[in-house]
Amino acid sequence: MLSKKNSFIYIAVFLAILAGRPVLGQHMNKDLKNLGPNAYDIAVELSGNHTILDHYDGYPLGTGNGKEGKFGSFASGPIGPNTKLHWQNFWDGTDNIIQTGQTIHVGWTTTGNHNIKDMYWTDQTGQKIPGSKVYNINTGWTYTQPKARVWWCNRFYLRVIIIIMDVHYTILDSPLPLEVLNSDNQELNSRLIPLSRGKLFEVSPGRCTTLDIPEPVLPGQYVALRYRVSGPESSAEAIDFVQSDEFPVPPLQVDLISFNIATDDNEKVTATWEITEANNAGTNIWTAQLENGEFKGVTKLNHELILTEMMDGSSRTPTTYSREYYLPNGVHYFMLEDVDYNGMCTSHCAQIEAVAIGNSNPTDIDLETARMLCGQYIESQLALLGSGFCMK
Repeated sequence: MLSKKNSFIYIAVFLAILAGRPVLGQHMNKDLKNLGPNAYDIAVELSGNHTILDHYDGYPLGTGNGKEGKFGSFASGPIGPNTKLHWQNFWDGTDNIIQTGQTIHVGWTTTGNHNIKDMYWTDQTGQKIPGSKVYNINTGWTYTQPKARVWWCNRFYLRVIIIIMDVHYTILDSPLPLEVLNSDNQELNSRLIPLSRGKLFEVSPGRCTTLDIPEPVLPGQYVALRYRVSGPESSAEAIDFVQSDEFPVPPLQVDLISFNIATDDNEKVTATWEITEANNAGTNIWTAQLENGEFKGVTKLNHELILTEMMDGSSRTPTTYSREYYLPNGVHYFMLEDVDYNGMCTSHCAQIEAVAIGNSNPTDIDLETARMLCGQYIESQLALLGSGFCMK
């Protein structure tokens, strides 16, 4: 509301760097060792209707690595609300057997992030082999410049704990083609660095876990990961290769649906607000008093950012937050400030609320003046610094 502000002019520089760069989708490559009975093909079901931008159909013939053979046929299409990917005709164009113990390699790129709903070995008719379980973990990214964080969520296994092991990473200045994100790429594998916290994770049903990349990632750079995924009685030993899309600077999109301030007889103040979120790291709550038409005692009530309850800071379903404070007698004005994952802020001047504490007279509340002063100050800072500055 009133005070010095950080300048976020560098955001404009980042946007200029990102302008004109090609938009990539989410890359996913998998080495899959068949731990079940002999199979013919492999199928993947993605949650949601996705456009497949690219696909990779196996290791080249004659590499001598025990993983020879390319699939001769690939198909994708909608199955109800989902998308199915299906590789068949292994090796020489005929529908050969993927033997127990044999490792295959497939990969794909979609528009935007995707979730793997199911993956399984199929028989010669293309049907799922009964009991076939190829476990997956859904992967995504958040970015608070210059820190990148990968998150994994176990969304589709109601009774299964998914195990993630041996997480390695590398930072790239340019994206790798889909076909080289695999364990045959010796140059890539020599660059991969083990993460000390990535030795073993257990992700329970409906839960998520996160892991920070321990070195800065600049806008326009990429992160490649390699890790193993397993679960109980799995039909495959899976090694995943995942490459991030370049990290953009998306705009803050938070809609403040309601904001209420109440107090009880003990002078405890309860602030409650309901928001829908996109790219929202969290919220600050500010308070001040009015004196002679000006704010005084501008204070941020939370010592740490009030973190979003959403895994990636995004949900168009309204979420309610509540905090309690004890303040001295007087009329106090409250304002919310949202902070996105790039450090940019939005102040909700139009929805300032106030409360009279103790023996203060509620008729002294002047919301019109408070909202006008806040709006004027924000406009002056926008003219000086551009959008995105935060309160200090």
